[in-house]
Amino acid sequence: GDKAVVIGAGFTAVDCARSAIRLGGLDVSINIRKTVEYMRIDETEKYEAQFEGIKTYSLIQPSKIIGNNHKVTAIEFKRTRMEKNEKPGGVLQFGIPEYRLPKDILAKEISRLEDFGIEIKTGVEIGKDVSWAALLKYDAVFLALGVHRSRAMDVPGEELDGVISGLEFLSQIARGEKVALGQNVAVIGGGNTAIDAVTQAKRLGAERAVIVYRRGEADMPCYDYEYQLAKNDGCEFRFHATPKAIVGTKHVVGLEVTTPDGDDVIPCDMIIKALGQDPAPGFDIPDDPRVFTGGDFSNRGAEIVNA
Repeated sequence: GDKAVVIGAGFTAVDCARSAIRLGGLDVSINIRKTVEYMRIDETEKYEAQFEGIKTYSLIQPSKIIGNNHKVTAIEFKRTRMEKNEKPGGVLQFGIPEYRLPKDILAKEISRLEDFGIEIKTGVEIGKDVSWAALLKYDAVFLALGVHRSRAMDVPGEELDGVISGLEFLSQIARGEKVALGQNVAVIGGGNTAIDAVTQAKRLGAERAVIVYRRGEADMPCYDYEYQLAKNDGCEFRFHATPKAIVGTKHVVGLEVTTPDGDDVIPCDMIIKALGQDPAPGFDIPDDPRVFTGGDFSNRGAEIVNA
């Protein structure tokens, strides 16, 4: 069809609407309901049939599982959710700035899951705090480990002081940690993480914060409204500039780029890498029919609604 209605008023509902508009060109409206309506028992039968005989399952470090739990909960399984971090929520908790996703709203969503009877255990890491032998005592294990390894720039000087990944930078801010902010910040990338990073750098007090992107303005995968927000905050943009080398001896002093007009050096004392993320390497998943994967861990990172 050419029209869609999104039921809900939360951040995921809005992301659903944006995705439908951007990907499908649909005419989208959002239907806001004041009360939560739960699924009837007969509506859960098609889900229950897929899990016949399963009474317990474990959710391991889900980054964006919020919302999906509501359907499964209706089947009355015993549910245990484990997270490596000290707080639940994954990238929603530690990777999305407060101005985009207020923490009080996220806390309410997490509280709703707990009200459903889901046990949440934080500070649990597979192989360190819990073994696979222990996990496989559950009838099913769902892995939603997210994508937390930032892609490398693969240029000389990447090991210099002052180079940090976008996720690490945003996580430091979310955790209230001290951020070694430069006064002249260059952010590599054109996606939403890059926009979040450059905006946060500017708002934290950087004199200059600039996006360095190898393609043109129209090719940036970030949301247009975020792009406009960054420009309104005073962030700058260098398009058609491909990083060639990071300049410096011990600490960053500049970024050498290749442009259509030749090589150039952008002065900076901090570089934030935001070129996308991949799952952490070296994680062996047992070949067991009770083990499932999903979210960013499977689709390599997209929108919240895609996870």
